[in-house]
Amino acid sequence: MPPFARPDPLPPHLRELNEALHELHRLAGRPSARRVAGHINAGAFRTTATHEWVRRAFAKPLLPNWDLLEALVTVLSPPAGLDTALQVERFRVLRLAAERLADAPAPDRGGSAGARAPRTAGTGSESPVMAYPRSADPVRARPPLTSSSDGGDFAFSFTAAFTQQLGARLAESSPQPLDEGNLDRLQPRPGIYELFHRGQLVYIGKAERTLPANLGRALRKISGRRGLDPRDVSFTHLYVSEDLTAIAPEALLMKRQHVVPPWNRNGFGNSDPGRGRDASPVAEGHFDMQHPVDLYLPVRELTGERSIREAAAVLKQSLPYSFRYHGAMKDEEAVVLDFGGIPPTVDSALALLVKGLGVGWQATALPGHVIAYQEDRHYPSALRTYRNSVVQGFVVHDR
Repeated sequence: MPPFARPDPLPPHLRELNEALHELHRLAGRPSARRVAGHINAGAFRTTATHEWVRRAFAKPLLPNWDLLEALVTVLSPPAGLDTALQVERFRVLRLAAERLADAPAPDRGGSAGARAPRTAGTGSESPVMAYPRSADPVRARPPLTSSSDGGDFAFSFTAAFTQQLGARLAESSPQPLDEGNLDRLQPRPGIYELFHRGQLVYIGKAERTLPANLGRALRKISGRRGLDPRDVSFTHLYVSEDLTAIAPEALLMKRQHVVPPWNRNGFGNSDPGRGRDASPVAEGHFDMQHPVDLYLPVRELTGERSIREAAAVLKQSLPYSFRYHGAMKDEEAVVLDFGGIPPTVDSALALLVKGLGVGWQATALPGHVIAYQEDRHYPSALRTYRNSVVQGFVVHDR
């Protein structure tokens, strides 16, 4: 598909937001407006969309309504290979900046000081999800500078100053190993952090509540992946007051550095996508495909005789990645499995679990998590499938 049209003219306060939106559309493969609208209408968003509304968000010199913009970014980020939550935060900051620039009072040119245009929503031929362009407001019209006696305009960029100071302070920090000892010494405060793999910056994250919790989840995730050794990962951090986390400092840092670290691009920060997304193919460049779950980790908490219910609960609690299973497994008290005296691997524990559950059960190791349900189903990105069927009995299939 060709790119969407761009606003002509493009008001200055919309430039950064509009350019970022067009770039996201390009990275996503330039899907059609109808296709994007279809995804929005099929999703759990606070708005619906027509293809015309989608086009106008890209092509009109208007400030998009946040509900529509959030939906657009959420739909376009996965095919663009970008972290959805991070991009939503980034565009929220860009829209807020555009709105503040538009609302800045014009200098007094003989009329009333600080006059503003009414905040009117679009009507008639305009989409109800847009606001009128600020540059069209006659109250804001500024005559050209005609003499040196006119001092011109001054605009202070809070985000630029904040980002510069934040980047400078982080640069002063020396990376330290990402281990339990260092995490225990952190204060339970909001902040921002950087992850380094073998000295290379790979992720910039934000902790809205406490840094130890976010970094602890990162350490746990890394410890359960193939091709990653937690000893190769280090971090830097800064505590940031709670009100400043709302401006997405991690997105501002990436903009300042003109680079998006690889783990921010490929979904490192994503959590369990939920049952509805299990069958969605995982892109080859995704973090979960580059570093899939390790099925040969020993489950040290799982030895001796355990009921199926107990075994499932132990796996869910102890694995460094998500193990999600059908609720019927919680009632399996009668069948007892013997895991022996040596801790089993995740692989052997899943095999024994499916055998004990009987015909009709299947466990599937997906790139980023493990599931077990009563089903006979093929998953496009499955690494290994443990199936107990009427025809074949217990079998294991590899990708």
